[in-house]
Amino acid sequence: MDRKRALPIIALATLLAVDIVLVLWALWPAASVSATGATPPAPSPTVSESASASASASPSPSASPTASPTPISRVLVAVDRRTAWLATTGTCEEPGQLQVTTDGGATWTASDTPAAITRIRTSGRAEGWVVAGVGKDCTMRVFTTGGAGDEWSDPASASAAWARVAEDARRAIRPGGGPVTPCGRAEVLDLASIGRVVASVLCADGTVRTTEDGGETWPEAFRVEGALAFALRADGRGAIASVTEECDGTTVTALVDGQPEESVCVEGAEATPGDVSISVSDEVAWLVAGDAAFTAPEVTGRWAQTKGALSS
Repeated sequence: MDRKRALPIIALATLLAVDIVLVLWALWPAASVSATGATPPAPSPTVSESASASASASPSPSASPTASPTPISRVLVAVDRRTAWLATTGTCEEPGQLQVTTDGGATWTASDTPAAITRIRTSGRAEGWVVAGVGKDCTMRVFTTGGAGDEWSDPASASAAWARVAEDARRAIRPGGGPVTPCGRAEVLDLASIGRVVASVLCADGTVRTTEDGGETWPEAFRVEGALAFALRADGRGAIASVTEECDGTTVTALVDGQPEESVCVEGAEATPGDVSISVSDEVAWLVAGDAAFTAPEVTGRWAQTKGALSS
C-alpha cells in the first residue's frame, strides 16, 4: 500500500480510537471518581423533592396529641364544698362503683352499684337517685338511695328522666318520649338535664346542643375544640373541660348564661378522653381527672387537688 492511500485509513482509525476512549470515560463507574477519598457533594433537592421527602417521613410526635373523643365513663356530681358523688359506669352486666366523699376529697367511700350509671341526681349529702342501664337488654331504669349507695331501691321506670343510653353512646332517653339522637351520627359525650323539656348535650365534635322542646330539635349553642366533659345549670352557669396544647393538664372554661367565657388551666389534671368529669354546685366546682380530684371556689378560681386518691 502506498503512503498516500494509507494516510486516510490511519486517520480514520485514530478517530475511531478517540471515540472509543471518550465513550468508555463517560460510562466509567462513579466510584472511580471518588477513589481519591474526596466525596462529591450531593445535589440540592428541588422543592418537589423536599416536599416528597417530608410527606414520606414518619411524623414527629405532637407535644399534646389529640386523642379520639370518648363518652365520659365517670359521672360526677358536686353537692357542696365537702361532698361529691362519683360513679364509674362500667357495663350493664358488670356495673362499676359509686364513690362518695364527705370531707372534701380526703377520703372516698366506695360501694357497688346495681346498674351502669349514666346520670346522678342528689337531694342531699346521702340521698339521691341514678339513671342506669341494667341487665342483658340494658334497659334504662331509676334507682334511689338514702345512704349514699349503701342500699338501693328496686328499679323503677325512667320514662320521666333525661340520661345517656348506657349501651348506645349516640342515644339519650327523654321524659315522655322515645330515645333520641341529639348529635346525629356522632356520640354523646356528656349530658346536662336542665328541666323537663330542656337539656343540653356535648357531642363528639365539640359542639354543645340544647333542646327546649323536649328533644324534638337540638340546635347548636356553641363549640369547643377538644371538649371532654361539661356541666350546665338552669341558671346558665357551668363549665366545660377540654384538652388544649397550651395547658399541661385540663383546660376548664366557665359557662356564663350558657356560653363559654374565661378559661383556666388545671395543671396535673390528666386530660384523658372519657376519664374526665366536671360538676358545678352553688358554692364549688369539682373536677375529676385520672385518679385525682380537684376543687375550686369558682370555675375560673384557683383549683387545688384534694388529698385523697380515687379508686381505679
